Amino acid sequence: MIVGYLRKNEKPGSIAKLTSIVAGHYGIKLLYFNCEDIDKDNEKITGKVLQGDKWIEVIEDIPKFIDMKSTLYNFKEKREYINFLKQHTKVSVDKRIPIPKDQLNHIFNNNPKISKYLIPSIEITDFKDVLSFLNKYKSIVIKPVFSNQGKNIYKITKDRNKYIVSYLKEDVVKTKKELKDFYEKNISSSRYMAQKFIYSRNLEGHPFDCRVHVEKNGRNRWRNVKNYIRIGVGQSVISNVNQGGGVANIKDFLKANYKENWEFILEEIKELARVLPYEVEKHRNFEYMTLGFDVGIDKGGSLYLFEVNDCPTIAPIKMEVTLTRVKYYRYILSQLKNGTVEK
Repeated sequence: MIVGYLRKNEKPGSIAKLTSIVAGHYGIKLLYFNCEDIDKDNEKITGKVLQGDKWIEVIEDIPKFIDMKSTLYNFKEKREYINFLKQHTKVSVDKRIPIPKDQLNHIFNNNPKISKYLIPSIEITDFKDVLSFLNKYKSIVIKPVFSNQGKNIYKITKDRNKYIVSYLKEDVVKTKKELKDFYEKNISSSRYMAQKFIYSRNLEGHPFDCRVHVEKNGRNRWRNVKNYIRIGVGQSVISNVNQGGGVANIKDFLKANYKENWEFILEEIKELARVLPYEVEKHRNFEYMTLGFDVGIDKGGSLYLFEVNDCPTIAPIKMEVTLTRVKYYRYILSQLKNGTVEK
């Protein structure tokens, strides 16, 4: 049995090595490769397999299943290779971002299982949208529809005739004219959305969210592999650890910040993890292998869904993810062999 492992980096990293070792335990060979390693004419792949402690170059037929990182869809020069694979085998993800942030409300607004977690949002078309949303909610967050790793996310708070713009670790007070200039320079040329600001902050005032990570297991069922808190230490708006910050154990964090309410909040997070993956698949009509949900928690303990991520980082939980994912490899290969799964 062989699984393709398609990534952008030329050299396999530690997670690829760990995955290959665990896969080998189940009799599965992991073929690491890049898009440029695909020979479309001969339907072959020149990739690398782990032998002992070294990666050895090999030539293989196209595997029946490809574990593919969805960020490859961001690169136009990769798409012809990806489209070729999609015609010849089964890939783990069909597009980048299964449900963009600006579509969450539209898709799930009438879904009683999910609607209670939605945040009031609009897509920004001009400066008037920013002003009207500020008049309604006083504090809002402005973020790119297709943001990456928490970049270019701003909080704006209206304080009488002034506006406080927060970004990373800086707060700047602006007049209405200055705010419009800021909008024209930083926001107007790209697709941005505005959301009601959710006060998801710990006792020290640092922004945080909960990453809910789910993986398909060996029975093709979603497993809530890990939930952990991401804290943006010293930041004004976001909790993405790529912008500085850290992670915390969810039970310890909830106990410290929500006291009597912590068990209810934890159970609600687990319920979201049980329900949302299947609702995403139902909407997209595609079976995913991995998903991550970013969830805020306000002062009262209510949950709010910030984002659905089809490429959640696994570095903080690589062992838990790898053990579950390899079992899914075994399942999907057996199904493809029996012809019970469509490519």
